[in-house]
Amino acid sequence: MLNNTANKNIAFLKSFLIWANLNSYADNQSYKSFKVKSESNEVIYLTEEELMCLYNFDAKGNDRLERVRDIFVFQCFTGVRYSDLLKISRDDISAATWSIRTKKTHQMIEIPLSSYAISILARYSDFPTPLPVISNQKMNKYVKELCELAEIDAVVKTVKYQGTERIEHTYKKYEVVGTHTARRTFISLSLQKGMKPEVIMSITGHTDYKMMRKYLKIADEHKREEMDKVWGSGVRLLQ
Repeated sequence: MLNNTANKNIAFLKSFLIWANLNSYADNQSYKSFKVKSESNEVIYLTEEELMCLYNFDAKGNDRLERVRDIFVFQCFTGVRYSDLLKISRDDISAATWSIRTKKTHQMIEIPLSSYAISILARYSDFPTPLPVISNQKMNKYVKELCELAEIDAVVKTVKYQGTERIEHTYKKYEVVGTHTARRTFISLSLQKGMKPEVIMSITGHTDYKMMRKYLKIADEHKREEMDKVWGSGVRLLQ
């Protein structure tokens, strides 16, 4: 197993052992001291340029890809999980705000809709539902096709570990884009644009600040890039 997979399985086992101890099926607490190190995965997201490329992409009359484009970029502009997007209803949208109870955590959250998100909903004003959502499986397949046609093909590299063995893979970005990418895109770009982490968490429904740390790192890297563009990378010599 990859280290992160092993870590998840051990976490599940610990949950079971806690239950077993609480219900008198076991009387051994030694598992509590067993820890496994996990590595943070790379966050794959769209840049603002790539997102706007998709938003303006001409699918040349291909209804299937036009709908996939609209669903995906709407998710990028709202940061919702795809499981929540599947339940979107016009009754939940009022005064440019979408109110939903999330499927995963059962939280009630309110998402202010940007002009981009509203413009997408306007395209489907005569449709039975606010968006022509499809199954997650089909969406993940079609969005890769869409991104390939839109030339979202920057090279991305992933590094994972199996024990001490380093496993590295290189992909074109469209090969690894999925519905999960949209949520990561919203968080990453919102941070880069200066939105406060706690505001983002109130929109996405995150309750654990630790989840935001990997995105904050991306925002810091973006600041470095912007500083270098304006002042030149030579300023690092002062450090």
